[in-house]
Amino acid sequence: MSRIGKNQYQFGKYSLSYHIMLIFIIVGSISTGILFTYLYHIEKESIKSEFLISQQYGEESLINAIQLADQSFSFYDNAYNQPLKIALQRFQDLYHEQGSRPEDTDLESIRKDISIYFDLPIDLYIFNASGVIIASTFEPDIGLNFSYAPKFLKRLNDIRLGDTVAYDAIVTGTKLGEERKYAYIPTRDHEYILEIGINMQEFFKKQGLSKYPRLARWYGRIWNDVSSVWIYDQTYQGAEDI
Repeated sequence: MSRIGKNQYQFGKYSLSYHIMLIFIIVGSISTGILFTYLYHIEKESIKSEFLISQQYGEESLINAIQLADQSFSFYDNAYNQPLKIALQRFQDLYHEQGSRPEDTDLESIRKDISIYFDLPIDLYIFNASGVIIASTFEPDIGLNFSYAPKFLKRLNDIRLGDTVAYDAIVTGTKLGEERKYAYIPTRDHEYILEIGINMQEFFKKQGLSKYPRLARWYGRIWNDVSSVWIYDQTYQGAEDI
């Protein structure tokens, strides 16, 4: 056999083995890649699914916890509803006796008159049709405009156009962050809303009551993947004690 023929034979032999090995490597690499891609996709979807389920349960748990916290204060809410109703009706009578105009209304004298219905400090407010506090015994709230809270503004408008007393649950004050209980009554000409706010901050301190701080600490312990929580009341004020 010639030298050339031998080289050709050896070259063909090694070339065939090389190509076979190369084919196996390529096929194996592609198969491995497809397998890992599939497993990655399955694992990714599984993690996403578990995260969404955990998020859903977490949200439901927080909502339920807030509702329970609010319901626990229903005793204090209900205890002051009747005094507020009587006081608001008296407020309405005095408002109209004094001239039926906010600028003619002596809120300090009215507050002194109706304070006998309460064992806690109160403040009086007058809203105009735009949802702005135009007069109050609590000066920091004068000029407060609730246009930033459209749902609450709509509720104020419904109260102004109605004929009944409306109550709020205990909420956080807009300026000082104190806990207050509010109630409303429209003026008889439906131009304004009269409001009474009971300052319950000192009562809460004396009784050791805490609305949301304990809830926040509990939630942080139960759901370790939650970094922070914000809770807002119906006036869109955040609970600053969280």
